[in-house]
Amino acid sequence: MHRMDCQSFIRSQSWQPDWFLQRRAPDFLHSQAVEDILLIKRASNFLWSNVPALDVINITQNEGLTDQEHFNLLFAPSGDLRNVVKTFADLPATSTNQIEVTLNDGMFVIVARNVIILLIALLVEDVEEAIECIIHVWYSALIRKSDMKILQKVVLPEIQEVCNIIEAEPNPEGSLHFRHLQVGKAHLMIDLPEELWFALRDFVQIPKGLTAKRANAIRQSVTLSRDNQDLNDRTRLYQSGGHRLAHARFREDGLLLPFGARRDEFNQPNPTFFQNADSWPMSDNFGPLTEWPQKDVHETYSGPATADLYGKLYNYLRVMLRKFLRRITDHETCFRLFHMKKFDHFVKHMPTDWFDRIEIRLSRGTSSAVLYVWEYTNAQH
Repeated sequence: MHRMDCQSFIRSQSWQPDWFLQRRAPDFLHSQAVEDILLIKRASNFLWSNVPALDVINITQNEGLTDQEHFNLLFAPSGDLRNVVKTFADLPATSTNQIEVTLNDGMFVIVARNVIILLIALLVEDVEEAIECIIHVWYSALIRKSDMKILQKVVLPEIQEVCNIIEAEPNPEGSLHFRHLQVGKAHLMIDLPEELWFALRDFVQIPKGLTAKRANAIRQSVTLSRDNQDLNDRTRLYQSGGHRLAHARFREDGLLLPFGARRDEFNQPNPTFFQNADSWPMSDNFGPLTEWPQKDVHETYSGPATADLYGKLYNYLRVMLRKFLRRITDHETCFRLFHMKKFDHFVKHMPTDWFDRIEIRLSRGTSSAVLYVWEYTNAQH
């Protein structure tokens, strides 16, 4: 199988886009085709980003190692945890700073996935097991039975306990329920509307009737769609043969693994992606590789398979997550998560009136949101 992959035409130096071989204009030059693609993308969730992870503290270039003991960080809208992981992982080993992280996002699917990943990070005692589970829950369309066991036996009970409390003493719709979990020196605080705790529970349970085969077909209807073929080929024009092959493999199976790794264990649909048995939640324009600094990933060792981009990313994430887990285990850390769509509403619930760093996702309206926080925090001092 591996030898057949290495001999694949897509890896060949003579590879050319379909539109060139068929002597036609590419679809993306037609306005209607572009509009159709844009409509699909607008309807999709942005669970990954095309902006590489950033160390928002960058302590050695800013405050220095001894000048500040405590940092308050705000991520709003937060997106996924890549900036949080990189910020913690890049802290010097000698730093002892206490860090409080506040995350808010208007998309509940993002908040839910962040909560689940942080619960795995805090509650799974075996570091290597936690790292593997986080990587695949974060990025793989299918996960292993061992990952599903963690979701069911470790994560679900924490969520179910809150659901039981709410069911016993229900409050008016929209009421917030606060949950505080402490593990060692790390604190996880989650403030969600009561009804969303029940929605959160669904993110660790596979939809009824959804098999791995069906989940794969649903995903491939997006990632291997002929409608996007020309756009994908345009990207491949600037890639080496080995890189084209690596990207093609991920589009096909959706597993973040080294190219030659066994895949037969991955037979459970990832419930954090599949909230129903009918659709894949993302368009195909973003992928795991767009989330992390290209230079760092490309320089990561991957053995003799030097073109194995996803193998490099897998190894890179293992290093970053190991540093992240060590940091939150050994130092005072607090994570506060919210899901509030209106920024002025969120500001009223912010746990502090001062932040050392504010990180935002660029989108329509975020500039005014940052100014709102800036004016609010300055008014308090």
